[in-house]
Amino acid sequence: MSSDPIRPPEFSRTIATEALRDRGGGALSAEATDAERAALAARYGVPAVLDLSVDATADPWGPGGWRVSGRARARLTQTCVVSLEPVDTEVDEGFVRFFAPGRRIEEARDLLDEDAEEEPEVLGPAIDVGEIAAEAVALGIDPYPRRPDASFDGAVHGPPGAEPLTDEAARPFARLSALKRRGDA
Repeated sequence: MSSDPIRPPEFSRTIATEALRDRGGGALSAEATDAERAALAARYGVPAVLDLSVDATADPWGPGGWRVSGRARARLTQTCVVSLEPVDTEVDEGFVRFFAPGRRIEEARDLLDEDAEEEPEVLGPAIDVGEIAAEAVALGIDPYPRRPDASFDGAVHGPPGAEPLTDEAARPFARLSALKRRGDA
């Protein structure tokens, strides 16, 4: 987890690793409060986070570590890239994170596929499932939200005397593809 040690996470729900050890694993479900959603909206750079929830499970993994997996779900209000009006969007992201004691991190790395996207993280006294969920939602936010009724009229611009670049001209391989389908190329 890459939370800033100076700034506490906006949505923090921790599971103590000792409690996990005692129970042999565990589950956590949580929803963000109004204040947490407001702080997350600022973090994400969106007008509002309408709701955010997480369902996660921690299972024993590797050399004294934990595999934390689950889903983070959120509803956000974003700004439409075409009309600049509010648009509600949804995020539903799955996640899997691996934690191992610091002295056994190399051993833990060997357990993951060489193509694994995630590196095992150093296991501390607690695992912050809320921060994991906040990060998963951040990765799932649509960078170009668009209202279903928004239309772009295809306005073209160019310097004086130059032919404006149209959508069709910006796709040079589209013509080649059309020629190939006809058999001319």
